[in-house]
Amino acid sequence: MNLFRMPRLAQLNVKWTGNHQGNSPLADYEHSNPYFELMMVTEGPVYLKTDSDTLELASGDCFLLLPWERHTAWKRSHEQSGFFWVQFSVTPELIPASLKDLAAVASDQRLETSKQELRIAGDESEFLVLPRHYHPVRRYELLNLFENLHQESGRPHGYFHFRCTLLLGQILHLLAEDLLNREYGSLSAPAAYGTYRQLVNYLNESYSNPISRKSLEDLLNRKYEYLCQIFKKYAGMSILSYVHRLRIQRAQYLLRSSGQEIKEIAESVGFEDSYYFSRLFKRIVGASPTDYRKQAASGGVR
Repeated sequence: MNLFRMPRLAQLNVKWTGNHQGNSPLADYEHSNPYFELMMVTEGPVYLKTDSDTLELASGDCFLLLPWERHTAWKRSHEQSGFFWVQFSVTPELIPASLKDLAAVASDQRLETSKQELRIAGDESEFLVLPRHYHPVRRYELLNLFENLHQESGRPHGYFHFRCTLLLGQILHLLAEDLLNREYGSLSAPAAYGTYRQLVNYLNESYSNPISRKSLEDLLNRKYEYLCQIFKKYAGMSILSYVHRLRIQRAQYLLRSSGQEIKEIAESVGFEDSYYFSRLFKRIVGASPTDYRKQAASGGVR
């Protein structure tokens, strides 16, 4: 199965959409364009020939054409045959994927995604796995989205480009999710992951206050040892380390944007001992609070 990876934060841009019926214009001449093009057959068969494939697409089939990929009809279709299509750009571009990538998305071991729950995390890692040629189970939902997309594209007013982008994102997500569920069944996160998310949310909102073993146990109705275990599993660090990083993150902002003294900043983010705060700050950031403030003032940090 030909598969492609698309980063979760990829930038999508709908260029053109269409709804072709019968033979024209696919059968009239050879086509190619500089964008990705996703087709979905409304009524088959549609006889599609590309540089590498000769296909008979059935009703509900989806097919992804690559930029500048030549395509035409290798046989005339019935007049009632037809398909929706959307041309779009994506930055960064889709790259080839494998079944291992799909397995990684499905696996609980791919808990890199869980680190995205952390406020200190970057925005990388997650991606969709998209099929090139696929017959989705949820094809009627997809057809409805394609119809809505085509209608929006034909009514250029207001934020129609934005609405088209949202609809294309839904289409690609539904395709990826349909494939994932077909290969691995309905996926649900373990109960421990729900507890982890509650814990992260609490720490994100309460890090500047004293956080005790008892307060966490009372809040989540779990033993502290268990909470430490699941946090380490999903976050890759201890609860205390995460709290320290949240406090230092806030301190960095205050050092850049305020004239508060370092002792005041330390106290406001939850450290009673300003000397301990300074040592921890240097260990995590790589510079003392004073040096960091000087670098920020000169434009050396953001």
